[in-house]
Formats: sequence, structure tokens, C-alpha cells
Amino acid sequence: MTRRSALKLIGAASAAAQETIFDLLIKHGEVFDPASRRRGRFDIGITGPRIAKIAPSLPASRSRLTIDAGEYLVTPGLIDLRVHCDTLLSGGVHAGHHATRSGVTTVVDSGSATASNLDESYSRMRVAAHTRILCWLRSDQDASVDSVAATAAKHRDIIAGIWAPKAEDLPRARTLAAAIGKPLLTGAPSAASLKQGEIQTQVFAPDASAVDDKRKLRPELASARGRGVLFDSGDLWFRIAGPAIGQGFLPDTVSTNLTVGSARLPEASMMTTLSKLVNLGVTVNDALERVTAGPARALRRPDLGTLREGGPADLALIAVESERRGFLDAGHTRLSGGKSLRAALTLRQGKVVWDLDGLVSADWLHTGPYSNFR
Repeated sequence: MTRRSALKLIGAASAAAQETIFDLLIKHGEVFDPASRRRGRFDIGITGPRIAKIAPSLPASRSRLTIDAGEYLVTPGLIDLRVHCDTLLSGGVHAGHHATRSGVTTVVDSGSATASNLDESYSRMRVAAHTRILCWLRSDQDASVDSVAATAAKHRDIIAGIWAPKAEDLPRARTLAAAIGKPLLTGAPSAASLKQGEIQTQVFAPDASAVDDKRKLRPELASARGRGVLFDSGDLWFRIAGPAIGQGFLPDTVSTNLTVGSARLPEASMMTTLSKLVNLGVTVNDALERVTAGPARALRRPDLGTLREGGPADLALIAVESERRGFLDAGHTRLSGGKSLRAALTLRQGKVVWDLDGLVSADWLHTGPYSNFR
């Protein structure tokens, strides 16, 4: 062997040794990432809590575990912009019990916490939760702007912005949002008075309905959107959402406003909510954009709601199924539909937190006795 050949062999061996070994490889999935405009068949290699590589073809030999995702859409972990998840308060749900089974890896609590009780409230939300939890901070009339700003500086990564439930809360909430440099979310019917970057929720609910009593789209929505006001679906009422969608109005974000009551009926999980919208005429792509890139923009968090090399391995594998079934809305009216979205797998920071289809488990026909636990 010549010296040149020996050096080539040594170089090849060194390069092979430096190749990334993935902890998990997701192959053949139909990747849909609106933020990066990536759509198509890609493999995703995950090492630890982060995405190591996204490419059209990655070798399974470089992975400790490989999943064939050929039957699924592979999306960023979904974002639910409005949930009630302080279980000490009436209606509060455990985020981990409901979010992960819908492919949701980030939830934003809807005003359970104030500047004065954030530490206590957030510690309850975090108990055994596998999701990322952010908080809309409720305006506390007794708290000074300085104290709210100090709380926001201390907890900048978990505070999404300021929650203003009523119209009379808006002036103070707007002052607080400006002081901490975060967005404002309101449930008040106030689109005409909102400013750029502020978010109006409940537009598919009677509170801030997108349509008037004749089911015509309210004209102030177009002018508000032109100013940069953002709209969130909130509670889903078919008699509002159906006409609004039919007249070309789609919200910028979709949230569940999940509570203990709505988790039971009308089963306001994210997958069911998206299924309802799809059966009302929203495309699957448009629906998924509004729970990934849409809320990430609204929250001013470009690190969320996207798939990128080096970014967090928060992903969902979603099946789109043809299935005739009925859906209930918040007003307990029925929608008959033929499509359903189902979260088959949820990853949060590279860890499997939901695996409905058993994609990371061995087939029972190829496992040993139960004493092996495999």
C-alpha cells in the first residue's frame, strides 16, 4: 500500500468517526414547516434535545432508532396560544395531559398568573408537564408598572405578554405590554381600537364575534388587520366560524381556550379543533400554519413553531384520515365531517411524550418474554 493510499484510508476513517450518530431518525415523512417554507419528503435526524440534520435522505445506519413516517405529516410541535392550566383555579387543566396527545409542545396559559403570584402559579403548571409553558400575565390593578417590568425581566422566557380580559383593562394592559416589550392579548370585542401587533381572541365565539347578527363579516376586521392587528380563533362556534370562513376570513392563530369543561364536551383538544376547522373549509396546510408559524410570529418567538438544524427537537407526526363523524361546538351544535387529524407521535426536546401508534416500540411478534421488558 502506498503512503497516499494509507493517508486516504486514515482520512476516510476519521471522517466516518466524526459523523453524527442520531438518537432518533424520522424517515420518509411529509415535512410541512410553514416558517421555513419547507414542504416535501425529508428525513430528520435528532441528537439529544435538538435537530441535528434535515435532508432528503439520511442513512438509517447512523441512527440508534429509526421511525418510518411515510404515512404522516411531520410538523413543528404545535403551539396553543390560549389554555387555562393552573389547576388550582376553576377550570384549569393539566397541560401535559391534554397538549402532548394533540401534538402540542408549547401552551400559553391565559392569565392565571399576575406579577405577584407568578412563581406559585407557574410552579403548579409545571408539575409533571412535558410541554413548554408560557404565560399571559394578567394585569393586576395593585401592581406598579415597575414591579411588572421587574417580574418580566426575571422571567422573560416564560412571559408571553399581557392578558386584558375586558375592554376596561386595555389602557393599563397596553401600558404594561409596552413596558415589558411583549404583545397584548384581549378577549374584549375591541378590534376597532386595537393597534399593530395586539391580538384579539374569541373571534369565532360570541364574545368578539367575527360576524354580525346577520352572519356577515364585520367590516372593522379588515381595517384592523390592515393596521397589523392579529386575530385568534378562541372558542369555536360553528355559527360564527362557518360564515366567517365562507367569506374568506381566517384567523391568524388557532387556540383551544381549553378548560376542564371544554376538554370533555365539546372536546376542545387541538386535534379536534383543527379537524372541525378543516371540515368547515380550512385547508390542512392553512390550519397547521395557524398553530405553528402563526402563533410564533404573534408571540415574537421565532425560535418556536419551526424545524431547523440546531433548533429544539419539538415535532409532531400527524395523520390525516378520512372518517365520517360528528363534531360538537361550544354552543353544542353539530357538524358532520369526513376528515380528522390525529397526532400519532409528539416529541418534546427529542423525547417521546406521546406515541399513540407505538412508532418507537418493538412489534410484539419480535420480542422476547415479558421478563425482558421488551
